[in-house]
Amino acid sequence: MDVSPEYIAQCDCPEIQAQFKCVNGDLIYLKRVPEICASDDVDNPLVIGTSVFLHPCDDYCIQIGFDDETFVSRDEFIWLPRQDDLQKMVTGIKLSTMVMGLSISHTSTFVDYLPSFMRFAYEWDFHKKEVILTYRQPFNSMEQLWLAFVMKELHQKQWNGTNWE
Repeated sequence: MDVSPEYIAQCDCPEIQAQFKCVNGDLIYLKRVPEICASDDVDNPLVIGTSVFLHPCDDYCIQIGFDDETFVSRDEFIWLPRQDDLQKMVTGIKLSTMVMGLSISHTSTFVDYLPSFMRFAYEWDFHKKEVILTYRQPFNSMEQLWLAFVMKELHQKQWNGTNWE
């Protein structure tokens, strides 16, 4: 799982954070660890369901530790989606296809987007007889690559090194 500073920065956008539906095992990154937690031994990012507990209210907030009364509101942490979370973002979307002049609608599945992802990420170099990356922005993990694909497919945005535009 990517927990690099680059991935954390890429995830810190409204399009991705709006998809947060907390489940055990989710990773969150605290924006202000020293100010939020008195303890210096707090791991960051934190895993929901270990020593971090979700308290859904008007907006999500979390409790850190078993005995600690430290509560963190939703704007104080960044959700770090796993690769399967990112893949789920492109499923369940209504797609419409023209077949012999008829519009046929269906709900997208992962398989619907796999060819698009492959074209997005790779191409066959006939001269060198090898697969090469087509996406010019260097990504260091599959989470970063899938995040870039989700942002392109769903929000028409591209990572410029500092933010999505």
